[in-house]
Amino acid sequence: MKEKLIRAVKGAMLILLPLIAAGFPARFFSLEYVDQRYHTLTVLSLSGWMIGCALILMILVIAGEVLFLKRVRGREWSNRLFSCNWLLFFWGLAWIFPLNYAILPFYVFCGAWSFANFLAEAVSFSISRKKALAIAGVSALIAGIAGGAWQVYSLHHLGMQWFDWGHFYEVLTNTLKGRFFYLDLEQGCFLASRFCISLLVLLPVAMTHSAELFLLSGALLVASGALVVAWSAGKLRLPPDMALICGVGFLLLPGTINMLLAQLDGFHEVFLMVPVLFGAWGCYRAGKRKLAAALWIFSLGIRETFGFMWVMWGIMLIFDREKRRDGIILAVVSGVWTVLLLTVIMPALSNHDYVHTVFFPHLGSSLGEIALSPLLKPELFWGGLFSFRNLEFWAGLFLPFVFVLAVQPRYLLPLLPDLLMISQDFRFDTQNLLRHYQIVPLLVLTIGAVESAAYLYHHPESRPARFLRKITGLFPGKFASLYMVVSGALLSCCFAQIPLFPASDPRLLQWQDVRGVMDDFYALIPPGTPVTAGVKVASFFADRNELNVYWQNGKSEPFDQVIVESFMAGFGENALRLKLLRSEEWELKHSAYIDDRLLQLFIRRKDGAKAGRKIPESVIRVTDKDWQEYGNTMSVGVPQLEMKGKIIRKNLLLSARIKEKTTFDLGFQVELQFKDGTHVEYFRSFGDGVFPACFAEAGTVWLWVIPLDKPPVLCRVNGVILPVKADDIFL
Repeated sequence: MKEKLIRAVKGAMLILLPLIAAGFPARFFSLEYVDQRYHTLTVLSLSGWMIGCALILMILVIAGEVLFLKRVRGREWSNRLFSCNWLLFFWGLAWIFPLNYAILPFYVFCGAWSFANFLAEAVSFSISRKKALAIAGVSALIAGIAGGAWQVYSLHHLGMQWFDWGHFYEVLTNTLKGRFFYLDLEQGCFLASRFCISLLVLLPVAMTHSAELFLLSGALLVASGALVVAWSAGKLRLPPDMALICGVGFLLLPGTINMLLAQLDGFHEVFLMVPVLFGAWGCYRAGKRKLAAALWIFSLGIRETFGFMWVMWGIMLIFDREKRRDGIILAVVSGVWTVLLLTVIMPALSNHDYVHTVFFPHLGSSLGEIALSPLLKPELFWGGLFSFRNLEFWAGLFLPFVFVLAVQPRYLLPLLPDLLMISQDFRFDTQNLLRHYQIVPLLVLTIGAVESAAYLYHHPESRPARFLRKITGLFPGKFASLYMVVSGALLSCCFAQIPLFPASDPRLLQWQDVRGVMDDFYALIPPGTPVTAGVKVASFFADRNELNVYWQNGKSEPFDQVIVESFMAGFGENALRLKLLRSEEWELKHSAYIDDRLLQLFIRRKDGAKAGRKIPESVIRVTDKDWQEYGNTMSVGVPQLEMKGKIIRKNLLLSARIKEKTTFDLGFQVELQFKDGTHVEYFRSFGDGVFPACFAEAGTVWLWVIPLDKPPVLCRVNGVILPVKADDIFL
């Protein structure tokens, strides 16, 4: 009876497991958008082609099971299949729950475990060490060029903000001009805010005066990690195939891909840490102690907080009797240097205390208060640390590195400082795999994963190896490295900003290239003229003009020429625009619409004359009675506004009427659909950008005329943008 039950279960698993395995692409294609900043996602209903893809994969899985697993000698292949795919049962359970942000890592873990087990059985290859390094190097080069090209694309489409890449580019170009590490936003030396003196190694790149090449260099630095990891894995005496798997696996991690693409922040100084940390680890393990020490010292100048990571690394080495002396030196020197840097050197450069304590206001206002907060403010510290948001972040971060937790948990020590800083940061956009904040824990965990694979490979009779072999039936070292690759790849499907994938910004592929539009602004702003620009537009004036990047909390006054991107959330650019429109000291010189954004150039009048503000002809006053003649009412969802539309002589007339006085401006995004299935979108600001909605009295109407080549079958207002609050207007 027992044997019959076992056979029945195995038979059911043979049928159900391929179907469950096919569930991942169906579930993946149902993801419309994964928002890592707010930890939310949008899910589509499953369509016929999604289910079709799932069925095709099911057939392939069945074929693979028959072709590969039947070759296993010494065991009945159905038994081998059962032990290979047992975790797919839990993957199937994920279908029971609604797909949400928290369940994605669990869903990926179950599938990655099973597929890694399957690949470890089905895939086998032999390669020389030189070829393995060559393949890792070529993979890194391709990934770096692809990532750099996407960053340049984002730059040219106003998708990339000046913060953070522009800071590092500006300080290098200013250093070349004789102003050492000067940053206009800080009105002084940038080293007082971010001690990144090692950035000087990129001065040759800055000499080219090419922002594009600067971004490409950052992507290549990140991608170089694949080659250095593969080389270092070889120094741990891993076989060439496993070393190659580890190197390529680093490129497939979502955190790595997001650093390569970096479509929002571009280059960041922490990118230097990728080859430096991997190189220092590999050199130390290879016995090249002097080179490892040189890389360690260099890393202390990449960022002021990296010393904390080295202190914990030194403590980790102290527990190893043979490396105790090295650990003491590493911990003491790194700790003393970091304390001096944060409490003496950087305050001396800025005449105030370390500035980045502002990211932890709930824990304290000084370094001492923050350091003692686990004792002085235990509810805030421990409650914030183990918040659900952090648990979701940790699940995605640690998912490809479960063997580090089981085999080499000591590598949790070096990542603790940065992990604590990320987890306690009060900003909403740090606890994710999207931006640069997670890169140091990612690098340390990658090192721990390679060390874990090497330990399992060289100690096949150790307790972790025997346990892993028992539940998988495989050689544990190879399985561990393959698991990192597969889990990283599946996780990237959900959390990497790969174009057309759920975590990418869908607008970026739709936005037009703005270089041609900028020619009109260039004609009005001669080279060398001081310019104040918004955080997106500033990139187009780098090296061309003396640049002051506008920030609402910045210390510097605007130059006489200001160009801002309106209707962009954050940084107060809309508030600045309204302030300049109100002031008769400033003249609006030029405006241009780019997709759903408005760029405007203001010039300060120097002759003492007042820049009169004329109400555009498209803005009129309309009585309640006359308003009834303006067409059909359109839904806009703003209580202070009503909108109507009608077609007049091959023109669509849209009318927006202020029902009551507003304290915000309005922007309209309208979609027209035609009988042939085509559609087109338009964007305009109330009053053509000259007369904002908050300037208008009740009863004021703005007329927007859209020429038509053919009659539309549908006119829909997709968005009424409210970018400025009442208390922002006079910033």
